[in-house]
Amino acid sequence: MRVGIYWVINDKILYKIEKKRKRKEKQRKYTKITKMIDSSYSHYIEWEKIGVKLFKCEDYDRYPRGRVMYDTKKRLYVIYLDKCIEEKHIKEIKEIFRVKKYKLMTDEHYSCQRCINDM
Repeated sequence: MRVGIYWVINDKILYKIEKKRKRKEKQRKYTKITKMIDSSYSHYIEWEKIGVKLFKCEDYDRYPRGRVMYDTKKRLYVIYLDKCIEEKHIKEIKEIFRVKKYKLMTDEHYSCQRCINDM
């Protein structure tokens, strides 16, 4: 299973995947409570490693972004996304993370600067 983070930048997907096994493995404590499998990646930290090199002087939250997690209780992926991410990008994100059964979720945490300014 693939979980991780992504950004939509200039009509392309920049992503970081962490591969996990579906069978029980050592997860962070909060995973046992929420029944969600998540990556250990942080948008802020990964942006400092890869985003700044590609997009000089840009903040990690300038572009639409999101996270792909797996709900072990419901047996489906949860795709958190910025409300401005288009359907064509959702399709590509599903392909990248090999997502079949899923639900989409928005969260203020995954809001780009443009969407924050529109609130």
